[in-house]
Amino acid sequence: MNKKILVPTVALTVLTILGIVGAKTIKADNVNNYPPIVQRLVEKFNLNEEDVKKVFDEERQQRQEERQKQLEEGLNRAVSDGVITSEQRQAFLEKHSNMEQQRSQNREEMRTWFEENGIDQTKLSSYIGFTGRGFGKGFGERPNQ
Repeated sequence: MNKKILVPTVALTVLTILGIVGAKTIKADNVNNYPPIVQRLVEKFNLNEEDVKKVFDEERQQRQEERQKQLEEGLNRAVSDGVITSEQRQAFLEKHSNMEQQRSQNREEMRTWFEENGIDQTKLSSYIGFTGRGFGKGFGERPNQ
């Protein structure tokens, strides 16, 4: 494969992976909200809620670590293929980390705003489409459709 095709292909692949990782990370970072499946498992099998939440937290942590590893491996391949420099790789990782922190701050700010305005975000989320995207508790249906 010639270099004119290889470089854009590798760059597009890296950007696609980064987009997927970023989108999934937003959802994974929200460890304080559990999907209704947790409560259903607790009730159906008479389990300890904290034990079930712990399993979900461990799974989220493992997936987050795997995504970070995939991100770093992809960036390492991009450096070795000459798509980016090692300095650009490091700059990207720093920017990615800063954006993750900003998203976390934005989520917390929104939670605080909901509380200050007396809005139950878990009830509202199914009406406005935030289900599973950081505001709701995931897996919900939109009752007003």
